[in-house]
Amino acid sequence: MLDLIMHATNEQVFGGLAILTGLVLAVSYVAAKRNLSLYGDVLGAAQLLTVVLGLSVICRISAPPGGVGNMAWLCLIDLAALMVSAYWFIVRPTVWSFILSFCFIAQLVAHAGFWRAQSAGIDTRIAYILCLNVTHVLQLVAVGWPGSKHVAGVFVALLHDRRGRGVPFGYGAPQ
Repeated sequence: MLDLIMHATNEQVFGGLAILTGLVLAVSYVAAKRNLSLYGDVLGAAQLLTVVLGLSVICRISAPPGGVGNMAWLCLIDLAALMVSAYWFIVRPTVWSFILSFCFIAQLVAHAGFWRAQSAGIDTRIAYILCLNVTHVLQLVAVGWPGSKHVAGVFVALLHDRRGRGVPFGYGAPQ
């Protein structure tokens, strides 16, 4: 029964994470399209998170959580993503790149802790999956924040007609 609930919940969680990741990717794309030099790394990070989530889904399909195949691939994926995000932090230190790197380190620690607990005969599957999902959401918030701020600023400026274009929102008759 627990496995059936976990399977249904995992499908819903992966669906929700896919929607959130797509939203972060779209917002980052819009921000990078307006200013590539400032938001290009954020767009790259959003693409990295999209690839990591896709590969995690593929790993989940091919092997159950805790299986040797699943764990080995997830560790390699997170290690490669950590290297890329650490590079971003070293080259241009930002809060989002630090959070991204820190969360990949936390995911690697979660993999190691789960593997260790499983070898000791302790079932920590729920805590392990919860840790991975929470860190992925933290990564999405960290990467999505700069692009969201930019897009929201553009949207507000458009509504207030500060950029010299858009629809005027005056009172009364047209001027």
